[in-house]
Amino acid sequence: MALPSHIPVAVKLFPHLVECAKAGRRTTYDEMGKACGLETRMFSRPLAFIRDWVCAEHNLPPLAVLVERKGTVAAANRFDPVKCADMSSADYAALEKEMIQKVYDYPSWDRALS
Repeated sequence: MALPSHIPVAVKLFPHLVECAKAGRRTTYDEMGKACGLETRMFSRPLAFIRDWVCAEHNLPPLAVLVERKGTVAAANRFDPVKCADMSSADYAALEKEMIQKVYDYPSWDRALS
């Protein structure tokens, strides 16, 4: 049985996001596309999979927060859509900053890759 198409893409994106976390920097759709050799239009579902299944199930900080998006941030593409749905812009920005720092500070990214 074949995997849903977003899962192999998530498997390719995950190491790039971990490397960004370890380097203490953010990334963009374009940069992820170049790093993984994939079309950027295919990243929404894989990032949601990383957010909702990989990070949540393994108690990892929310790697999806490292992705800088063009345009406005919609509830669906936030790093925690349920928690952030009713937040003001200022509260969301403060939480985003805190979560980015959590991702940068996480000491076991190498272990997460294995």
